[in-house]
Amino acid sequence: MNDIETRADCISEPEEFGILVTGYNRPGHLESVLSSLQKQGHTDKTHVWIDGTQKRSEYADVAAKSVQVARQFPVREVVETRGHLGIEKLMLDALDQMSQRYRSVLVLEDDCFPLQNGVDRFRKALAEVADRPDVYSVYGHPFGTEPENERDFTRFQGWGWAAHSDQIQNLLPELKRLFMLTEAEYLDYIATNMTDDIRRRLHRTPGRDVLNVLKMFYSWDSATSFVTARRRLLHRRTEPKAVVNTGIIEGIGHFTQDSQRLRNPPLNMITLEEAWDHYDKPLYHRSILIIGHPRGGTMFTAKMLGQMGFDIGHERNGADGFASWMLTVDTQNAPYAMHPIAENRRNLQWDNLILPTRDIAAAAPSVMRENCYAPPSYQFRRDEIRKKFGLDLDDLSNDFERAVASIVYWMRMAYEMKPDLVFRIEDQPEKLQDYAARLRPEAAGVTLDTNPVNANKLYKGVTYPKPDIDPSDWAALPDSLKAEVSWYCDTFGYASPL
Repeated sequence: MNDIETRADCISEPEEFGILVTGYNRPGHLESVLSSLQKQGHTDKTHVWIDGTQKRSEYADVAAKSVQVARQFPVREVVETRGHLGIEKLMLDALDQMSQRYRSVLVLEDDCFPLQNGVDRFRKALAEVADRPDVYSVYGHPFGTEPENERDFTRFQGWGWAAHSDQIQNLLPELKRLFMLTEAEYLDYIATNMTDDIRRRLHRTPGRDVLNVLKMFYSWDSATSFVTARRRLLHRRTEPKAVVNTGIIEGIGHFTQDSQRLRNPPLNMITLEEAWDHYDKPLYHRSILIIGHPRGGTMFTAKMLGQMGFDIGHERNGADGFASWMLTVDTQNAPYAMHPIAENRRNLQWDNLILPTRDIAAAAPSVMRENCYAPPSYQFRRDEIRKKFGLDLDDLSNDFERAVASIVYWMRMAYEMKPDLVFRIEDQPEKLQDYAARLRPEAAGVTLDTNPVNANKLYKGVTYPKPDIDPSDWAALPDSLKAEVSWYCDTFGYASPL
C-alpha cells in the first residue's frame, strides 16, 4: 500500500513526462490500456491509481482484480486507496501528485485506449504548445465537431488528454475549491458566473453538451471545461488521433446501451472488444498514393493530377491523395514528415497506387546532388536499403555508384508494392491521364502542361550544378550494380546507359 499523502515530500527535481492511468471496477479495460502502453514501451513512466472500496463487499472482487491486473505490468507505481474516493477526488489527488513529479502529464482513464504511437502523438502536441500559455491541454480523442483545419478548440476533452504541469497546477486550486462546495453552492456558483462567452466556448459538441452537466452536479471534467473556458484557455487535439474511447459497457457507467448515437460524433465510442482492431488501423483514407524515388517524378505526378482537378499533396496533406517518395517504405522515421500521413505509411489507407519512373541516366546526376546536399534524405534511404538488401551505400566507391544503387534498390521496393499504375514521366503522361479519367471522367479533356517541375531544386536556398556523367562512369560500375541497372531499364522500358 502506498502512502500517497506524503509522496510529494520526497520529490526533488521533476522528471520530464509521466502517465497517469485511473481505474476502479473495469479490470478488462485497465488491462487493455496497460497492454497498449507496454506495447509502445511506456509502462516505465506509468502510474496506476485505483480507487478503493472502503470495505464495501459488492465491489471488493472487481476492485481487487483491477489491482491484480495493474501489478502484472512493469509500471512505475500502483496507488491503491483504501477508502472509496470517487473519480472526482481520485483525479484531483492524482493530478496534484503527478504534476509535482513531472513537467507534463498524460491522463488516461481506463476506458481511454491509446492507439499505436498514441503516446508519441501526445508528446508531440505538448511540444507544440510548450510556449503557449493560452493552451491548457492537448487531447487525443477528437469530438468530430471541430473545424477540420483548426486544431485548437475551446471545449475541454477529458477522454485522453495531457497538459504541462504548470497549467495543471494553475487550475487545481480552483477545481479543488469548487469540489469542496455543497452541490447547491456549486450549482449557484456556476449559474452566477456563467456568461455568454463561456456558453459560446462550451456549446461546441451538440449531443454531448457540457452545459447540461454543469446545471446538474460537479464532475472533474465539466468543472475543468468551465474553468478553462472562463479563463479563455484552449485545447489542442493531437494529429492524428491518439485515443479511442471504449466506454460502451453493458451494465457499467453512463453508456450501457450500444447505439449508433454513441458511435457517432461527438462521442465516437466503441466497445472494449473492438479496441485492438483500432490499435494500428489506418487513420486516414485517400484515393491516391504516389511513391517513387527522390528526383524521380513524385512532384511532377502530383502537379499533373492537380491540373486534372485532383488535390494531391506533395509531402503534405491533400484531399484526394498524397505524394511522397518516403512512403515507399514502411517506417516511422521519415525525415520530411509535414503531415502525420508522412510519418508512417500505416497511417494511410489508399485505393490507387501510382509509381512514376525516370530515365536512370537523367536521374543519376540529380540524385548525386540530392545525396550531397540533403543529408537526411540520403541517410533515410541508406538505412532502409541496408535493412532490406544488406547493402550499405557508404561502402560503395563513389557518389555516382551511391546514386545509381539508391535508385535501383529503392525502385525495387516501390515495384514490390504492386502499383496500380507505372508510367514514364518523359513520354507516358497520357497513361497517367487515362488512368485519372477512370477515376474522374472530366480529367480526359484537360490539356496538360508536361514541362518539368522543380528541375533546379533549391537546397537551403541554393541551386547547385549537376555533376557530369559520361559513358566511362557507367562502364566502371560493379557487375552487380550493372545487373540492377539492366533490371531497371528492362522493367520500366528505358534504353540502357551501359
